[in-house]
Amino acid sequence: MYAHVNVWCLTDQGAAWKDDAACTVAAALQSQPGFRSYTLVRTGEWEVVAITVFESKAELDAALAAIAPLVREAVTPLAEGVIERRAGAVLFHVTAYMGGHEMAPQAPRTFGASRHSRDAPR
Repeated sequence: MYAHVNVWCLTDQGAAWKDDAACTVAAALQSQPGFRSYTLVRTGEWEVVAITVFESKAELDAALAAIAPLVREAVTPLAEGVIERRAGAVLFHVTAYMGGHEMAPQAPRTFGASRHSRDAPR
């Protein structure tokens, strides 16, 4: 898996505790091949961190390119810009199973491994 992390500095409009733009971006990302997760974390009154995870770097790059116009339209009015941008291979990722809404957890993988387990405990 591969992750992309953006730290955004918010405008007055973006500082409002609304998730409309995040829901729009999440829906667009979710429809892209290789999607694993999207998380938006409020880290301060004027700051959010977006964490996007895809199965591969190529799928992540393609998804980010595909939704770039949507991000410009929905997010740009809410943010002054990206303060920091990071990306890299996911070393460990686990998700709780919540009755069908989230994906079932997968067995942890070692760095660089490509096997998946469908028999992960629930």
